[in-house]
Amino acid sequence: MRVFMLSHMYPTAAAPLSGIFVRKQAAALRAAGVDLTMIHPTPWAPRLFPPHTRYGRLARLPALEYEAGMPVYHPRAPELPRNLLFPWTPLGYRLTLAPVLRRLWRDGRPDVLHAHVAHPDGAAAVAFGREWDVPVVVTVHGQDFAQTLRGHPRAARSVRETLAQAAAVILVSDKLRRNYHLEDWADDLSKYHVVYNGIDPADMPAAAAPPPSPLGRAEGPAEDWASGPAEGAAADWASGPTEGAASDWASGRAEGPLLFTLAYLRPPKGHRFVLEAMAALREQYPDLRYRIAGDGAERGRLEALSAELGLAGRVEFLGELPNAEALRQLAQADIYVMPSWDEAFGIAYLEAMALAKPLVATAGDGIGDIIARERTGLVVPPRDSAAVAAALRALLADPAAARAMGERGRALVRDRFTWARNARATIAVYEKAAARKARERASA
Repeated sequence: MRVFMLSHMYPTAAAPLSGIFVRKQAAALRAAGVDLTMIHPTPWAPRLFPPHTRYGRLARLPALEYEAGMPVYHPRAPELPRNLLFPWTPLGYRLTLAPVLRRLWRDGRPDVLHAHVAHPDGAAAVAFGREWDVPVVVTVHGQDFAQTLRGHPRAARSVRETLAQAAAVILVSDKLRRNYHLEDWADDLSKYHVVYNGIDPADMPAAAAPPPSPLGRAEGPAEDWASGPAEGAAADWASGPTEGAASDWASGRAEGPLLFTLAYLRPPKGHRFVLEAMAALREQYPDLRYRIAGDGAERGRLEALSAELGLAGRVEFLGELPNAEALRQLAQADIYVMPSWDEAFGIAYLEAMALAKPLVATAGDGIGDIIARERTGLVVPPRDSAAVAAALRALLADPAAARAMGERGRALVRDRFTWARNARATIAVYEKAAARKARERASA
């Protein structure tokens, strides 16, 4: 099967953390036998910007590069700051993508066009799909529903028209099917398919094990991820606190337990409520620590709040980290906490579960329902620091239960949430989209 994938989200030298999940899915699809070409619309920038700046790096991206044999095209598309022309972006995409797609077309007709997000990528894709009579699959990651449908009327109309013209639509979570009232406006619910994102076991930290955990869990190396605890120190992962300092954290003879969040610093991620929960737990857990990986507009406000709450010495802002370093930091944590109310899915939850971390998440958001149902963590109402404090207190007070949640999470990710599994499900959607297009042609 030959697939052209369109996505403005894709990691490059200019934006190394943008759309890592798209790259991972593309690699898994190719490993499953799909002949896939990536087309990544890239903001145009003049070379007069210094090479160390974002626009300087954008200007120096090659038009074509290869990643493990996969061609990745970077056609330049017009983009203004603050998304000033966002409602009209699909038109610019169509103009800039057309020459690349036509050259690729001459080498062989694709079986499917797959676009990530309905607007602008999907809107451009369905235009090419109409022109060339090729089925289009659109993946909705959440922003199309949570923001674009509620934004500019032209962009909202673009989302609805794009999804109506797509042969199949992939939703990355049940939340997107449930919370946005598809039955009121979607054209054909039978073409909407929930396909969860995943993680790659090979990405889990493979270096030396992190320090013993205050919750009594000495982590093993990544090669143990698929098979469970290894011999030696990691064998204690499911059996209880280790001997020595790690088991003494409550008595003050070792560092206290460590919380961790990996997310952009935006209000809906819920960092503020974790900080307030820490302040509420100060007397009971004076050594509780918190590391935050990620950057964003909220950093200054969160740093000020941390100081105001008397937590400055126990909260570390790590900034934006390469994915491998972020996972290494996550491996050292005891509890992953992200009470976000704006997650369509939340791959960071999967990464935490893959490393056997108990979770604190938000009920009804992202994969909160799965976390609650599978008992891999505790879920709380949104914007509720008292509930976050209660969840953290429950996990800290019962290390055995916390370890059991981590163990269930690791098994769940291994069985249901890998990119290889995602690729198999995505290929099944491709086949359904192609069959639907074939029926349309036959009835025309």
